[in-house]
Formats: sequence, C-alpha cells, structure tokens
Amino acid sequence: MKIPFNVYDTFGYLVSGFLVLVAVDYSINGARILGGPAPTLYLTTLFVIAAYLVGHLVSHLAEYLLQSRLTRRGLGVSEELLLSTEKPTHLARHLVPGYFIALPPDTVSQVIQKAAAEGVTSRGRALFLFCWARVKSDPEVAGRLATFLNLYGFARNACFALLIAGALVAVRFLGWPVNGSWPWWALWAAAAIVVGAGMYYRYLKFYRLYGAEVFVSYLAKTDK
Repeated sequence: MKIPFNVYDTFGYLVSGFLVLVAVDYSINGARILGGPAPTLYLTTLFVIAAYLVGHLVSHLAEYLLQSRLTRRGLGVSEELLLSTEKPTHLARHLVPGYFIALPPDTVSQVIQKAAAEGVTSRGRALFLFCWARVKSDPEVAGRLATFLNLYGFARNACFALLIAGALVAVRFLGWPVNGSWPWWALWAAAAIVVGAGMYYRYLKFYRLYGAEVFVSYLAKTDK
C-alpha cells in the first residue's frame, strides 16, 4: 500500500502542526496528553490527524502573513530583487542581507535580453512566470525547484509554528506560573521564538534560491 504522505506532508504539515499541538497541550492542558500514560493507538491516530490538519492551517497563515505580507510586501519581491541593478536601500538589508543580493549584473543583463528576444519585456512577476514556464519541463531543473520549494515551505511553516508555540508558552509563563517552575516556561518560550526567527532566515535563503534557480536555468536553457 502506498503511503499517502510525501516528504513535504511529513515535514511541512505534520511537524508544524505537532509543534502547535504540543504548545497547546503544555500551555492550556498542563501537558496531560504528552505527559500522561502512553497513548493508545486510537489517540495516536487522532493526534497525527489533528497535527496534519493544524499543519495545513499553519501553512495557510504562514503563506499569507510571513510570505505575502512580511516578506514580499515588507522586504520586497524576491524575483525583482534578484534582477535589480540598484544598490538596496531597505533598512532590513542590515538584518537579512542575503535576501537582497542580486544576481551578477552580466547574468541579469543576459536574462533580460533573452526574454526580450522572446517578446517579454517586463521585470516583474510576468518575467518570473515566463522563465518558470520555460524551465519547469526539464526534469533536473524541476527536481531542484521542488527541493527548494519543499525547503522554504518547511522553514516558513516551522517558523510560524514556533512563533505560535512561543507565544502560547509565554502566555502560560506570564499568566499562570505553576509551582514555582516559571523559569522553565520562560526558557521554552524564548527558545521557540529564537529558533523560529532562525527558521525565518532559512526560509529567506531557500526562497531566494528558488527564484535564482528559475532565472539561471532559463538562461542556460537551449531549445532543441
């Protein structure tokens, strides 16, 4: 029987959903589920299903809040920054400098000239989608793109899940300290937020590499 979950389902949805459910169990339920007796097969199955569903919700929110709002609208559109010939002036360039690194000027010029020869003169989303459509039929390129897509999707979802988990644990720490053990709650909350921030950096790296792979592969593509 074929396993219904692929790699992205496991790491992109299940892991992020699991992180949120664990945080909910600790912060609201006092870790009664995970800290109690060994769960039955029935409870384990329900927990996996719940983690998968919550993971989908986390992914949707992460795509909207982290990718669409914070990254694309806040920092800038990756495919435009990759082809930019101007020095970035965004203040965030000091915090996430790698995201603002453009392709080499010669590469940018060649991509634009090649696309112009095929009737595409814009540098925005239209150019990116055109290049993507031209290279996605190449199995090797498609494989690399799928890898970067899975990596940045996982990092983005994990980042958002960790931030949620950190916030939930922090609320528990600030509002309901238990038996003098509040320093541990503070430590877990801080760790979740710090690791979440680190995963956002990883997300930006792989998100940029996805766009760079599209443009470089398009430049290298030759019609047979």
